[in-house]
Amino acid sequence: MIDPVQSRYKSIDELSKNHRENDKEITSGLMPESPGSLYCPVASFEKYITKLHPDCDRLWQRPRESFSDDETTWFYNKGVGEKKLKSFMSDLSVSCRLSQVNTNHSIRATGA
Repeated sequence: MIDPVQSRYKSIDELSKNHRENDKEITSGLMPESPGSLYCPVASFEKYITKLHPDCDRLWQRPRESFSDDETTWFYNKGVGEKKLKSFMSDLSVSCRLSQVNTNHSIRATGA
């Protein structure tokens, strides 16, 4: 199971093309918390990881067709496929009827 406290921090040795060892950028790597808010990302993430199927080692798991808040598991013992992850933000943008269709990369680029 993923530790909700540890998951709020970046790994010390997390390197990518935009974040190298000699970066001058100083970031805390913390997820901003909004205690008491219905939209608090920390509370949402913590709830998400408590509802994952305990026998599946994937962070993104296939959701069950229906579930209720009091059920212990909301997901099947199966990870989400690569194709589904590639189109996730586009599909979400369309289903939420956003004014523009976002891609996984556009969301990442906005954050950077």
